[in-house]
Amino acid sequence: MTPMNETLDKTQRRFWDKVLIGGRGCWLWSTYIDEGGYGRFWLGNSMKTAHTLSYTFWNGNYDHSLDVLHTCDNPSCVNPEHLYLGTHKQNMIDMAKRGRAGRMKLQEQQVKCISALIPVIENQALARWFRISKPTISAIKHKITWHWLES
Repeated sequence: MTPMNETLDKTQRRFWDKVLIGGRGCWLWSTYIDEGGYGRFWLGNSMKTAHTLSYTFWNGNYDHSLDVLHTCDNPSCVNPEHLYLGTHKQNMIDMAKRGRAGRMKLQEQQVKCISALIPVIENQALARWFRISKPTISAIKHKITWHWLES
């Protein structure tokens, strides 16, 4: 559950209002997504990555020489339980191991998340969030691909 209570400041309330909680664990950023699939949020005079702000809001300040990495391999996810700190080198190695260095390849957890969101979010928005085509979303929806996964 997102931390929605009276103790949050205005900025944090505005931030968490832009998060959609999927049934599979990912908390998806619901507004601006950059070309890399990462959520973006205006803070002061600059745009910040949503997952980095989520980590900061949840855990407090951290050593900014480190990257905020995803365990779920979903750039638009801001679930603090899916985020951890690592070096830039660790981030690049992790991306390469998961097939994200270059063309996007979906992981099982991402497909489960997409399947859970298909009934409530338009295919175009899902395609943009996950950096895949609308036909790929349709193929998942109609069980042409990933048909062995339970929804």
